[in-house]
Amino acid sequence: MKKASNKELISELTNQNFRHIEKALLLSKTQNNLLIKKPNSIAWSAQEAVEHLNRYFDFYLPEIKKCIQTGLANSAKKEFKSGWLGNYFVKSMQAIDGKVKPIKTLKDKDPALYGSIRENNILIFINNLNEFSTLILAAEQLDLNKTKTSISLSKFIKLQLGDTLRFIVNHNERHINQALGAAELL
Repeated sequence: MKKASNKELISELTNQNFRHIEKALLLSKTQNNLLIKKPNSIAWSAQEAVEHLNRYFDFYLPEIKKCIQTGLANSAKKEFKSGWLGNYFVKSMQAIDGKVKPIKTLKDKDPALYGSIRENNILIFINNLNEFSTLILAAEQLDLNKTKTSISLSKFIKLQLGDTLRFIVNHNERHINQALGAAELL
């Protein structure tokens, strides 16, 4: 990613997150038999894909909140430039020529391994997306380069807040489309 103003980045992320809310609302109106149907024996159902996203939000929403609370003392830079590691993680989530590269999921984030799917998980997901919208907007006032978040792989690795927000949006895009496909809505 080239340099972008905080305002441009936040606007782009907010718009993408809003589209995710719309897609999640579509899932919430879908018949349950389509939500639990698996496209094949190794693919996730729509419910499982959404549960996977909720598990990531379980980690990242509190982490981002903490960073926003402690990052308020930073003087906000007007420009964001992605770090090499953050940009790598963001790009790993993106589709190339309409195809996503399979990535091994962390065991604790894999609902197929740990089969418990929360009741009303799509509603939980919509609430998480709404909370994420609030956090994205709050982050605009921070230095998105210097404010750092831990990542779910390791609390010892830190990413710039701007890259963390970008990663979450791209990760959500990947799995929301997976859920829509599994529910035969794409």
